[in-house]
Formats: sequence, structure tokens, C-alpha cells
Amino acid sequence: MNKSDRTTLAMALRRFNANLTKEIDRFNGIVDTLCAAEGGKIGNLPESLQDSPMAAAITEWQQELEGLAERMEGFNALVEEIASDWDIDLARGKALANVGEPPAIAAHPQERKSHRLFALVTPSTREALSAHARETGLSMNQILNAAIARHLLEGNGRLQ
Repeated sequence: MNKSDRTTLAMALRRFNANLTKEIDRFNGIVDTLCAAEGGKIGNLPESLQDSPMAAAITEWQQELEGLAERMEGFNALVEEIASDWDIDLARGKALANVGEPPAIAAHPQERKSHRLFALVTPSTREALSAHARETGLSMNQILNAAIARHLLEGNGRLQ
């Protein structure tokens, strides 16, 4: 992919992120309104009903709505991860200029396909990896592939 193609991708991702952010803000506004309405229902209940199943149900709905709003933040994090993986400056909609070719890390450099691997890491590890990716101009996938290959080679692992 040439620089022009990467820039086209970067601009599209920036527009997508801007639209997504607007829609998330609109969605969160509706959730906030509904949460306030549910809270108002509890405030209007007589004291004798404050501990009733109805009050518990209202509180549960309010908490569910708040949790839903929190989940929306995950979409923005996903877009940021995509931008990092593709070496895109999301704020400017530009492909990073200082990125070279990906390092040769495969056991067989002629391999063109890859397989998806899911790993659970701590939030601090994820943030450190993301920061390192921004500093080096590499994607998180490139860094992880190089680290795993290096570990297997240095540790007498079987990288064939």
C-alpha cells in the first residue's frame, strides 16, 4: 500500500471516528435523559415504597443504562487501536510519515498470510504497548510479532 492509499485510509478513519463520536455523544445524551427520568421516579416515590421491588427495578434500569453508556467508550478505544495498528495520526487524518517497512519477523519471510491471535493483557500493558507503538511508528501487531519471534529464537523455542 503506498502513502497515498494509506492517507486515503487515514482520512476515512478520521471521518468515521468523528461521526462515531457525534453519534456516541447523542446516544449518551439520550441515556443521561433516561437516567435522570428514572432517578426522578425514585425521588417521587413515597418513603414507604423506597425499598419496594418497583424501586429496585427502577434502580436496576438506571444502572443498566449507565453501564450501556460506559460501553460506548469501547468503540472509541477500538478506533484508536485501529489507528495505532495502521500507523495513522487520527487527529490529523494522516498516515505517519516516519514508518518504514514492517520488520522481518516471520519464520518464513515469504509468508503473506497471518492468523488472528487473541490475548488478554492488563490495561497497563496495553497502554505501554500502545505508547511504544506511537513512539516507534510501528503497529502493536508488528511489535508483538517481533517480540514473540525474538523470544522463541532466543529461548531455543521452535520457530521453524
